Amino acid sequence: MSCCFAPESAGVQAQAADPGLHVNYVRGLVLDVDDFTQEFAYHDGRDRWLVRDALGFGTLRGLRVTVADSLGLPDDPDKWKVTVAAGTAADPCGRLVCVPRDQCGGVNAWLAGHGDAVAAKLGAGTQLDLHVVLSYADCLTASVPVPGEPCRSEDTLKSPSRVADDFVLDFALDAPLHTESAGQREFAQWLRSIPTAGGDSSHDRAAFAGLVEAWKPGDTEPPAGLEVAPADRADYLRDALRIWATVLRPLVYGRDCGCGVAGTPPPCDPRVLLATLRFEVERPQGKPMRAKALPAIDETLRPVITPARLLAECLVRGDMSAAAVRAPALAPAAPVLRPVAAGKLAGDGSADGPVFGGLRVVDVGAGTITFGFDGYELPAGQHQYIVKSLAVSTAADPSPVLRFLEYTADGFVLRVNPGAKAGSAKAAVKEHAFVLQVDEIRA
Repeated sequence: MSCCFAPESAGVQAQAADPGLHVNYVRGLVLDVDDFTQEFAYHDGRDRWLVRDALGFGTLRGLRVTVADSLGLPDDPDKWKVTVAAGTAADPCGRLVCVPRDQCGGVNAWLAGHGDAVAAKLGAGTQLDLHVVLSYADCLTASVPVPGEPCRSEDTLKSPSRVADDFVLDFALDAPLHTESAGQREFAQWLRSIPTAGGDSSHDRAAFAGLVEAWKPGDTEPPAGLEVAPADRADYLRDALRIWATVLRPLVYGRDCGCGVAGTPPPCDPRVLLATLRFEVERPQGKPMRAKALPAIDETLRPVITPARLLAECLVRGDMSAAAVRAPALAPAAPVLRPVAAGKLAGDGSADGPVFGGLRVVDVGAGTITFGFDGYELPAGQHQYIVKSLAVSTAADPSPVLRFLEYTADGFVLRVNPGAKAGSAKAAVKEHAFVLQVDEIRA
């Protein structure tokens, strides 16, 4: 999937000049093509440097990934159509990428064209992870007549006068090497997992700094016994962020483009991960490979750049639990309460009006009903749910009594008793409607 909307295309731009140099303009200096190219390279390089080091990389706006069934035959190349919405991103080398219009491609068509590579990736298995990736590209365009020797060939009479920004959207068997995004998530989790001390901090600032410097990619839990007192949290967090910038970020930078990292392994992977498609591959005899069912979309590892304005609003309002992004903290100062699910549902799963948080019926039994919602986790430790529930009367059961029973791996279970007596039959439970609100408490 790619598109260049310039009127003409003539290949890819040549390697840029040294972005660390700019022209020293002096009177009498004769400027030629190399000088203008060098000056552009300097300013373009600084723009990329600013994006790469100050902002990071990932999705900026749009670029939603969806998969649809075209309802064609199983062997139809367009059977499973993947659509990427218009939007923008910054790639790991600091280049801004714009996809001006929605793009689409077929999973089956791609599998048919990459059968050998897919077979090598699958081995004896059938489950495949196919990654949707975005890359920056450019193309030469707007050809104009140029002077030259007489009797030239027709292809040398004109030369492109413009370079157009472009993009490449594709499927890939190997995910991009987003080592810095992974490192940021792991380090932030490491910081958030440090418990608050009841008295003094377990380590002084120097000892704490030593533990932070010892952090390695993959570490998500702090050393046992490390605790920070509430009065020390601000100073310790400043120390941790300073060490991240000066010592730890270079370990996960993962790019050989830019200042002072040339030749650092691994080399820069310029692709941006948008989504991972997970599905089972069929290999019918004498036919190309194909997806067996609608691929599932996983965007868990998609890097995203959050606008500073949104982060500022989250900090000003002081309710980070409801924010799209949570700033790193050593430990929350107090438990946070927030609604996570609500609605009116019948026992048969139908909804009466809007439903918040993906609230749904998971299971109905004799005298019991189980509800779940998006993001549900089995309560443990400093995490708990508060369930508020009412059962609506029916003609057969005008005085229903509802009791909380237990949490399970799938959701929370309520017991339905007619008139506070024996449990309702399964069919009777399905006839009831339930009004529910679930709040989450996290310490």
